[in-house]
Amino acid sequence: MVKSIVKSEYNTVVAYTQHGSVSPVNSSTRTFYRRVTPGQHDAFLQYVKDVDFTCSPTDSVQDAFDNLYAVSLGLLDQFYPERSITVRSRDPPYITPYIRSLLRKKNRLMRAGRVEKAGLVP
Repeated sequence: MVKSIVKSEYNTVVAYTQHGSVSPVNSSTRTFYRRVTPGQHDAFLQYVKDVDFTCSPTDSVQDAFDNLYAVSLGLLDQFYPERSITVRSRDPPYITPYIRSLLRKKNRLMRAGRVEKAGLVP
């Protein structure tokens, strides 16, 4: 095993020629619904008041339920879309998918030069 010292701001850095055991980074993709904004909710309520949920008398109970379920899921996907966020094992335990999405939003605004708006991200 060969040791060498590299100059840096720190006192000493020791480099080895053999690879040490590095724990693999585990990641998991989690899906969640975004926080509902008042505008989204208002648009949803305006749309839903005109939707007709009636079923024909010849439909079985299961068919009527399947139809209602499909319409409900379609409305959820339309007005409250899902987001997929990857959370890694090296992240602190308080980093949830929601917090990760807020951090990404803030970083995107900061890179675009919209510092004031980025400061308002909860």
